[in-house]
Amino acid sequence: MLNRLGDDKDFVSHCKSSPSFRLANRRLTVSRMLQPLLLEQLTAKNQGIVRQIGFLARSLLACLENAMGTRFYEKPSESWIGLQLFHEHLVACLDTSLFLDHKG
Repeated sequence: MLNRLGDDKDFVSHCKSSPSFRLANRRLTVSRMLQPLLLEQLTAKNQGIVRQIGFLARSLLACLENAMGTRFYEKPSESWIGLQLFHEHLVACLDTSLFLDHKG
């Protein structure tokens, strides 16, 4: 499914356990963050699984030169002003279905 959602073609889901649906004029973008060792193992020359499924052909890889900066845990404040309004806005955005043509 991930391969088909990134190629700018319509996607039709035919499921026996849930209603079928169609996605038109949509593209999927996925952001993945991996530790360097894990990425190295996934892309290993002969045994790396991502080399066998075409994962790298659909990916843009970036690697930071250094890992400067540290964020230490801070206990959240008791009342975050606007957090509930932000959550409601996100839900409203997710519930809205916009028609997009091939130009966006």
